[in-house]
Amino acid sequence: MFVFQTLFEIFSKTENRLDNFTHPIILVGLLSQFVLLVGAVNLKMNKTLNAIAILLLGLLVLLFIMISVLSLNLKMFLATLPFLSISVYFFWNFKKLE
Repeated sequence: MFVFQTLFEIFSKTENRLDNFTHPIILVGLLSQFVLLVGAVNLKMNKTLNAIAILLLGLLVLLFIMISVLSLNLKMFLATLPFLSISVYFFWNFKKLE
């Protein structure tokens, strides 16, 4: 299941949507995605802010990795590897971006 599918399912099938937005995991994920989207459009944005957003999303991805290892779900584990590899590449070249 992709992130956008999960978000759609969470927000479309419940009665009290305000509780969904205020859950810390959902709030961190949405804010981080928003900061990364703004950073992709606005190239003059501070690169440190992008790094913070990637780190926050990285915490969520590490949570997904922990869940996939505990449930022995190989597909979920493999789905996190692209994000982690791109994040490692970003931080590897972080000094060059500044």
